[in-house]
Amino acid sequence: MQTFLAQKAAQYLSKELKTEISIKTITISPFLDVMVEDVSINDQHHRKMFYTKSILLDFGDISFKNHQINIANVIIDHPSIALVKYKNENKVNFQFIADYFASKDTVKTTKKSVWKYGLTGLKLVNAHFIYNLEDKDTIKYGIDFNHIDLSDLNADIRGININGDTVNVDISRLSFNEKSGFKLYLLQSEIAFTPQSLSFK
Repeated sequence: MQTFLAQKAAQYLSKELKTEISIKTITISPFLDVMVEDVSINDQHHRKMFYTKSILLDFGDISFKNHQINIANVIIDHPSIALVKYKNENKVNFQFIADYFASKDTVKTTKKSVWKYGLTGLKLVNAHFIYNLEDKDTIKYGIDFNHIDLSDLNADIRGININGDTVNVDISRLSFNEKSGFKLYLLQSEIAFTPQSLSFK
């Protein structure tokens, strides 16, 4: 049953997003906690954009009357994330997913059909993160902010707010190693991320 549910979910998302998505198993506990294992997502160039051993979703409040779902916490274990802007393209590779889930003002929906989703916390455990702008030259020394490669990335993120293609987060704990040799042992900050920029407060 767990494998069947995972296959159906992967098939549905692959069709909706027009890419290749695979999921090994989905397990739902009696308390509505959801464990998703071996998740892989390709971008529209058929290159792996995301992989993780497991995703644990801890659901908070679910209101069918108010059409609201709040996820209290998401824990992603050993993910590999590759955000790439390919040459001669204006957007990073994940933009098609952001566009799919973004609300569209041109679509008229009834009040009953509109659901609101919220995410309170996100934790990354031993992640590998790549941010690569292929149309930008590389540099030999220091951190190349156009070609970032982070390993041993651990993050505890709260206060997540998504507005269009801008994601604002409050990071209570962040550590990583960068390929240049730079090591961050602890960072606490508010971060705004868009397909074009990354800013810290």
